[in-house]
Amino acid sequence: MTRKAHCLGVATACLAVAIAAVANQAMARQPAPRAESSSNTQSARKATSAQPKAKTDAGEQTLDAKSAGIMRRMKTIRLPNVSFGPPDTLIDAVEFFRKASFKYDSPELPEKDRGFSFIMNLADPAAGLPALPKIAADDITFYDALKLVCGKIHYKFTVENGVVRLYPDDAAKAKSAKQK
Repeated sequence: MTRKAHCLGVATACLAVAIAAVANQAMARQPAPRAESSSNTQSARKATSAQPKAKTDAGEQTLDAKSAGIMRRMKTIRLPNVSFGPPDTLIDAVEFFRKASFKYDSPELPEKDRGFSFIMNLADPAAGLPALPKIAADDITFYDALKLVCGKIHYKFTVENGVVRLYPDDAAKAKSAKQK
């Protein structure tokens, strides 16, 4: 490995850690859950069991109210066009989606509530970021565009605690490695 490639890998890993740290700080700013009295515990259990479930790229998951709202908005936001190709990487795609989520989110929302936060979990930070193949789509929902990009690079996404998390799809990588 050349010195330049090693430096690029280290810089990429540092950038991924910095992005995760910013997202964690944003999540830490959320108000702490309040303690409930025993009379409210039963109603809280009922509310928890009635939490919305949503199909995501990772399958069905139970979502808290904030995450369910994000999932609903992801499926209603329409992007006029999405286009990636080499030398774009996952960071370029996440930056595009972050900006697009703010730009195309409902204008009825207060500006501070628009857009989505992202966290990336990398398979092997030293190996660098996945390069994006040629991807182009017009008039597509935010959800479908994110699913398309993730599928092309063997990643999945979920919405957890109000944050969109991207992570490697280890099952798909293992399957494609066996086929080679």
